[in-house]
Amino acid sequence: MIINDIRQLEAFQVFSKTLSFAETARQIGVTPSAISHSIKSLETLLDCELIDRAARPAQLTPKGNRFLARTKAALDILQNALDDVAGENEITLPDSVVHIGIERALADHVLLHLIPQLKLANSKTKFEIHTNKTSILLEQLKSAEIDLVAGLTPMPKHLKGIAHQEIFHTEELKIIAPIGHVIEESDFDWSQEIGIISLCYDDYDKELIESYFHQLQINIELHHHVDSESAFIELIKAGMGAGIGSELMLKDAIQNGELTSHDLPGGALKRNWSLYSMTNQPSENLAKLFKSLLTSHVK
Repeated sequence: MIINDIRQLEAFQVFSKTLSFAETARQIGVTPSAISHSIKSLETLLDCELIDRAARPAQLTPKGNRFLARTKAALDILQNALDDVAGENEITLPDSVVHIGIERALADHVLLHLIPQLKLANSKTKFEIHTNKTSILLEQLKSAEIDLVAGLTPMPKHLKGIAHQEIFHTEELKIIAPIGHVIEESDFDWSQEIGIISLCYDDYDKELIESYFHQLQINIELHHHVDSESAFIELIKAGMGAGIGSELMLKDAIQNGELTSHDLPGGALKRNWSLYSMTNQPSENLAKLFKSLLTSHVK
C-alpha cells in the first residue's frame, strides 16, 4: 500500500494537534473542505475511520491515534532530511533546484518512494534526480553539476577531491547459484565452476571483486561481468556458472526460489553505499532515509 500524496499525512498530523478542520486549513494554507477531503481519502485508502466526526470537537479514533504514533516519527525524520538538503545555509542553487545523483542500481529500488518523500512539507525547493554509474556521478559532483550523490563506495583513490562522505548501508556480497546447484560453503572451490558471473554496477565493483579473487590466488579462465540484475539472473539459471553479487538487490529472485545465496569462501566481502557532497556534510537523517528506503523497499 502506497500513499500517493504525502500531504494527506501532513494534513492528518496537523489536525491531530488542532482537532479543527478550519484551524488545520489556516495553518497549511488551504480550505477546510480540502483538509476534510484529504483526510477522507486517507481513510478510504486505509479502510478505517481515523477521525470521530460526531464528537464535539472532533477526536481521533483509536485507530487514528495508532496511525499517528506509527507515522509521526517517520514524518519528523523526513522533515529533518528536507531541512538538511534544502535549508537556507545548506545546499542552495540560484534557481532553487537541488540536483541529486543516484546510482542506477539503487535508483531502480528507491526512486519510486524517494520522490514523494522529498516533496514533504510543500518545500519550494525543486529536486532533480540524475541516475547513472557512481563513477560518472562523482565526476559530475566534482564539477558542480550535481549537489549530492548516493552511490557505491569506491576504493579510496577514487575519492580524491570529494569533500564529504557518509556511509548509509553495508552489505556482504554472496555466492549466488541456481536451485539444485549444490554449494558446500566449507570447501567451495571457485576454480571448479564452469565460469564466474559477477553482478557489477560500476568499475568500483569490478575492482572490489577482482581484488577478492586475487587474494584467494585463484586463476579464473572465464569471468563474466554484467551490470543488469535480470541478465545476471538468467545467466545463473541457465547454468553458465556460479555468481557473486548482492543478496539484497537479488532478494526477489532468492525469495521466489529461483536462486540461492551462500557465504563466500575466504572471508566476507563487504560493499558500502554512501552519500557524497562537496559543500556540506551529508546529514545523518538523510542517510537514514536512504538506508530505510533501500532495506524497506527491496522486497
